[in-house]
Amino acid sequence: MEFNLSGKITLDDFVRFNHFYLKYILFKGWRKIIFPLSLIIVACAIIASRNYYLMIGIFMFIIVFYILLKKNLKKQYYSNKFYMEEQHFFITKDQIEIKSENAYVSITKDKINEILYNKDAIYVFISSYLAYVMPKTFLHDNNFDLLKDFIKEHYKKLK
Repeated sequence: MEFNLSGKITLDDFVRFNHFYLKYILFKGWRKIIFPLSLIIVACAIIASRNYYLMIGIFMFIIVFYILLKKNLKKQYYSNKFYMEEQHFFITKDQIEIKSENAYVSITKDKINEILYNKDAIYVFISSYLAYVMPKTFLHDNNFDLLKDFIKEHYKKLK
């Protein structure tokens, strides 16, 4: 069985990937418990201190951080010329080929660090921080679940 996918990575796809990856690294393994617990402890300490200036300051910091993050993601997206091109994925049981106007990449199983997915896309990581994004919309025949099952079967590093 083989799969052909094609399309352009949109800004929404890029933002969804970054939000997914941020959640993944923050809540991976033991951090799943420690990170939320730390946030709760800090929030309780701030509320107990009744320091309203500190509360307002932290709230404003979160808002500014979110705005800057969104702006930075937009800048990163538009600086990546690969995303601006139509991408064609050809997936077999042995490798994943990615072609565009100016690039060709052949990824064999041994070069894959990790494969993650959610309801919107499949993310093929070739390093800890570099991933190829295959959005669900690239599959024009709506066989996304079939593709995920195929990858689970043939690419065992899927998590």
